[in-house]
Amino acid sequence: MVIDNNGNVGINDTSPDGELDIISNASPSGYIVSVSSQNDTTGNILSILGNGNVGIGTTSPKAKLQVGNTLTEGEKSIAINDTWATVLSVNLGGDHKSAFLEVWYGGVDWGSHSSPSFHVTAYLKDGSGSYGEPGRIRDSDYWEPTSNDYIEAQLIMVDASTVGLQLRTNAAGDGFVGGTNTTTQTLTYRLMGSFTAIN
Repeated sequence: MVIDNNGNVGINDTSPDGELDIISNASPSGYIVSVSSQNDTTGNILSILGNGNVGIGTTSPKAKLQVGNTLTEGEKSIAINDTWATVLSVNLGGDHKSAFLEVWYGGVDWGSHSSPSFHVTAYLKDGSGSYGEPGRIRDSDYWEPTSNDYIEAQLIMVDASTVGLQLRTNAAGDGFVGGTNTTTQTLTYRLMGSFTAIN
């Protein structure tokens, strides 16, 4: 550890640029920072993993920010075409749990489009035995004013505890790359409720 003349602290960094610089060789699932309280038996208060994921009240955050197992936000790169593809899978933990999912996708040129964007919100539910039901799409909209292209969304049961969000473009599209394909873009999501994992 180094404290320079400006009061900057470096951990594994001999010339810190900020008030606290930490250089870690932690694996993606290893801890860079782990903060816990002597008086709290519930586990870590704050965790920062080697992959950049931050957890508050959880030791293994599955996204860039996760608060316990009730709130997470993240992003992933995907491309879709006119065949249904599962873009997110959420394990709700079984025993009739539920969550609320909000997803944004796009905002850049997909061929002849001018920054189209897609947004969907959904209620997710799981069930055991014959009660399996993925929930429902609450709201879905795709904005692109100059063509007949659009994106569709649906929910499926992957297994008794896991709900999948699937997306596809319409087969009659003419403005996406190659008519029906999007380029690889960032899908951003927010998940609130009861869950054990998101992929």
